[in-house]
Amino acid sequence: MKISIIMAVYNGEKYLIRQLRSIINQTKKIEEVILIDDCSKDKSVEIIEEFIKKNKLYNWKLIINKKNLGYKNNFKKGLSLVNGDIIFLADQDDIWHTDKVEKILAVMNNDILAISSSFNFINQNDEPFTIKQSKNKSNNNIIDFKITKKLTEIDLKYLLRNNIAQGCTMAVRKELVNEYLQVTKGKLPHDWDLNLIASIHNGCYFYNEKLIDYRIHDANTIGLDEVDETFLENKDKRTKDRISYLESELENIEYVLNLDLTSQDREMCLRNKRYLKDRIKYIKKAKIFKLVKYYISGKYHEFGRLKTFLGDIVSIVRKNDLGEKND
Repeated sequence: MKISIIMAVYNGEKYLIRQLRSIINQTKKIEEVILIDDCSKDKSVEIIEEFIKKNKLYNWKLIINKKNLGYKNNFKKGLSLVNGDIIFLADQDDIWHTDKVEKILAVMNNDILAISSSFNFINQNDEPFTIKQSKNKSNNNIIDFKITKKLTEIDLKYLLRNNIAQGCTMAVRKELVNEYLQVTKGKLPHDWDLNLIASIHNGCYFYNEKLIDYRIHDANTIGLDEVDETFLENKDKRTKDRISYLESELENIEYVLNLDLTSQDREMCLRNKRYLKDRIKYIKKAKIFKLVKYYISGKYHEFGRLKTFLGDIVSIVRKNDLGEKND
């Protein structure tokens, strides 16, 4: 079984060496490492070239883009070039624990197409820090329910509205990558897209162990938004931008409906689509009483909960208040 790593690089000179060292020091042999530089303006290319030469890394390959692709297309390009049976995704500024690859391979059974692990936080000075973990959430509050097992399958219904981890914690099988390259529309981040497709085949899993030090700093190309935000503040943000949030969920469902779903998953997606369209309609038209009736009839039961309903109500109230102020 061939193991590959794909790393997208852009202006990463400050932290690259620490990440490259953590990869070269893995306890499990890596047969292929592909690094794709997306037109960096700093010394990233020189640093990588020197590192490869100094350590005689004949299985490492640096590719330099002729034009900037952006992080999603850069990773997509890398995934189209990689040859491994199991492919690990890497960011340029994290630090992998030396046994990361070994531990993932130890649990990656044949049912798993995509697996994400948990992580520690570090700052720009390599100093660890923590955030307050909600008792009803997991993976530093990214996963919106409590994980109790070491290895947990994540279903399609959940992934239609939320991702479970950052791409830099992921490993995927080559067959999943091949399918992703054929069907992706490029609207979702590559990691979420891969997880969604894996879940259709009952192959998306979360491994509840911290295997990387995930760096938060001002120059992150993409990272965790509002990392120190409280749950109530995050809820407040979602309520204010409710329509946009629901419409993005609807786009995810439209995308998935064009994939090769089981009849059961297709019916679930169609029910979810009707549910989201109804909520969007009532919120846009500020129909509080119709929304209350909708909730009482049990229409929130399958895809939402009381907090979801209350967020919709608050969104209408705020919409009305804003309208009055504008008048």
